[in-house]
Amino acid sequence: MGSKIQEFLEELDSIKHILEVTFASLKDTRLLMQCILSLSDTYEGVLSYLAENGEEKKGFSEIVLKSKELKELSLGYKSGPKSFSRKEDYVVCAKNYKVQVISSTSVQEYLGALRKFLLIECE
Repeated sequence: MGSKIQEFLEELDSIKHILEVTFASLKDTRLLMQCILSLSDTYEGVLSYLAENGEEKKGFSEIVLKSKELKELSLGYKSGPKSFSRKEDYVVCAKNYKVQVISSTSVQEYLGALRKFLLIECE
């Protein structure tokens, strides 16, 4: 497995730790948004790496779609009019008033999809 792929997996491990250990103990929903921002960067890094190497693996289109979703969430958070905590979720309101809810489950789904892609498709 390439060293760059290993770096991406280590980034995912760090995000997973924040989600499963830090968030689980502190219950600070802002940590969910930080996980989303980090995941967005990692997804972009993976896509850039694959583009540089001219690789398009099975499952690539799903990763592109999830990357776009994360980018939209990040943009809504950074430039949207409002974001706030609600119970154990983090709510982001984008400029177009689209409301997106981030939960630990949704962060786990993004993590799992990229981890699976890197482990299975990029070996």
